[in-house]
Amino acid sequence: MEDVTDRRHHWAIFAAGVAVVAAGLLLWLAADKLLMIFAGILLAVFLGGLTDLVTRYTNLSRRLALAVVCITLVVAAFMACWFTASKLAEQAGQFNEELPAAIKSLRHRLQEYSWGKWAAEELKQVRTSAEGSEKTLSRAAGAASAVFESVGAVVVVLFLALFLAFDPDLYKRSVVRLAPVARRDRAREVVDGAASALWRWTLGRLLAMAAVAVGATLGFWIIGMPLALILGVFAGLVNFVPTLGPLFWLIPALLLAFVHSPAHALYVGLLFTVVQTLEAYVITPLVQQRMVHLPPAVALGVQVIFGALWGVAGLALATPFAALALVFVQKLYVEDTLGDHGKVA
Repeated sequence: MEDVTDRRHHWAIFAAGVAVVAAGLLLWLAADKLLMIFAGILLAVFLGGLTDLVTRYTNLSRRLALAVVCITLVVAAFMACWFTASKLAEQAGQFNEELPAAIKSLRHRLQEYSWGKWAAEELKQVRTSAEGSEKTLSRAAGAASAVFESVGAVVVVLFLALFLAFDPDLYKRSVVRLAPVARRDRAREVVDGAASALWRWTLGRLLAMAAVAVGATLGFWIIGMPLALILGVFAGLVNFVPTLGPLFWLIPALLLAFVHSPAHALYVGLLFTVVQTLEAYVITPLVQQRMVHLPPAVALGVQVIFGALWGVAGLALATPFAALALVFVQKLYVEDTLGDHGKVA
């Protein structure tokens, strides 16, 4: 009898192991789709947070308030494009013309040194090899496929966000019902806490992005950099990704500055230091007093892992995913398992 029980126990362990491996493989294969779903959830939480603010200060129903929020966001985006589109388009065209010139100028400067010549030759060989191995038609088809997939992903994320924001309680109740009856109150607390954390993180990021965009644009204008508006807007957008994001606006700004003079490059470096220092040590701490505090080392580590596994999409969604995971670890493990109800940070 004991042998039969042991065999059943071993088979149960084996089956559980197979199930875990199969689930992990499924998650790996569908990771890009799961990231798309998470992006929809993040957008839904943002829309839901704005909707809650509207319902709090008006007598509108939630669904009507959501319509007001969506229409307001669309009108605001349209007005912003209307007033800045011509300037942005002009500067974007100038950016496309000046960036190759900046890269060429930097290449000439680097070739004044022996190590620069060696790096240029190596890069030329790699580029020649890659161009010789690829077909023009294949590249065009790949680009068209990438554009089509990107547009499809955006449409899916938008509709998913609208459906979730339209009746969030329906989906929250569905998730809570997966928990045992005795634990459903706690499950409801965890779900509400997760949604609140995502809303506060998103709001905090948007405030920091706006501050960086304004500060960088003014700084570029003061130091006499061309394309100040487009560089400033780009700086704000890439700051959606904390820690690593700021580097994405520093590099093109430095390249364009080198076209004019090394002094301009120095000014851009100083501007980057001032703006990002204020964002990291003044703006973000002020925002985090009421928002989600995510340790920088945790954010950077998750960004590196997600970026290596899933590219740009993983890098962009790594930090809100880490903020969400921090809530689950705090509530389900630290509080419920360890019994520690103090704050992590």
